[in-house]
Amino acid sequence: MAETLGCTPAGLVEVVPEDKEFDFFFDVADVVEAVRVDAARHAELTAGEVVGARAVRAGYRHPKFGVVTVQYQPRQNGDRHPISLELGAGPLGIPVDLWSKSTRRRAYGVAEWIREVLKALAGESGVLYGGIGIENALPTPDELGRTGELPTELFVSHSVLGRGGALADDLRREFEQGESASWATGRFFSAWEPFNSRRVSISMNGERMTRLERLLKAALTDHG
Repeated sequence: MAETLGCTPAGLVEVVPEDKEFDFFFDVADVVEAVRVDAARHAELTAGEVVGARAVRAGYRHPKFGVVTVQYQPRQNGDRHPISLELGAGPLGIPVDLWSKSTRRRAYGVAEWIREVLKALAGESGVLYGGIGIENALPTPDELGRTGELPTELFVSHSVLGRGGALADDLRREFEQGESASWATGRFFSAWEPFNSRRVSISMNGERMTRLERLLKAALTDHG
């Protein structure tokens, strides 16, 4: 997927034994191996085509945004690992109040590419939910409702939104002043101006996000 978004393999992949289960990276610190590979081997490892090895982190380069990594995120209680595509925040790590015109232009450029990454991932892999965050991981299904860290730039699939309950209505209401965009496989909700076409930001406090987490968790439980 990273290659289709303008990235090229950097030639470095971290692997663990295929049958090694783990929750956090420190659980496999004694067995993880960083291997330098050519493009063909990189593709085989990241596609899961190498018997006995599982790629847990792979490096890429983007001509405009630099180093990009695709990796497993921590999980708890046997959940599936969230998969993240990460790059330096750059201008998005600077408070909006301090943006110059050029900083704003660069921030919008980074944000638009990241949004397209999420859209592509949502469309190709059939994910149930996903999001965009600055230095925070996506909560796993088990964590939902306890962290308040659900990202305000959020994708939820049609299959989850269609399970009934209050999730779809609450998301629509909470993001009414932000943006709710229809994608092929779900809806994208945005509360921060770099990531939406309306260029607006709305306040989404932890209590509101925790409530949305609980509703999302309930919808995922119904989804099975």
